[in-house]
Amino acid sequence: MRIIKLVRQWKDLQDILRKTYLSLQAIIQFSLLLTLFLYICALLGMQMFSYYCRQDTNGELILDIVGAQKKGQTMLTPRANFDTISSACTTVFIIIIGEDWPAIAYNFVRSYGNNCEYISLYFIFVLVVGNFMLLSLFTAILLQNFEGDDFDQAQESE
Repeated sequence: MRIIKLVRQWKDLQDILRKTYLSLQAIIQFSLLLTLFLYICALLGMQMFSYYCRQDTNGELILDIVGAQKKGQTMLTPRANFDTISSACTTVFIIIIGEDWPAIAYNFVRSYGNNCEYISLYFIFVLVVGNFMLLSLFTAILLQNFEGDDFDQAQESE
């Protein structure tokens, strides 16, 4: 109850909460844009990488999947993969937030062998554009309603 009393008495906090509430509509639209970007990158990743990266029981990357299948070797799917849409979206989200994305990229670059230039470009594109969307646009949307306060206060004081 003290928090409610504090909010009622503290006018600056009321102003901050009101402006944050006004930003919610733009944040919802931004979230839809980010979800669309995540989904498109996940589909592109599925097209390029699905069922290419496998590990053995020791956690080592299997470079020859066809040969391992012929030998009957047990193959495990790594946690970050593009085999299904849910795991692809999770992997793209992990890349966007930057949580050990070089290890994910390294596994897929190694599994492809020599043709890895465009694979590296995919991971760098997802990281850079995703971080731009996540950090810069979200911050710009949130701060949009806080613009002009200093100008308004200066006019009121004059």
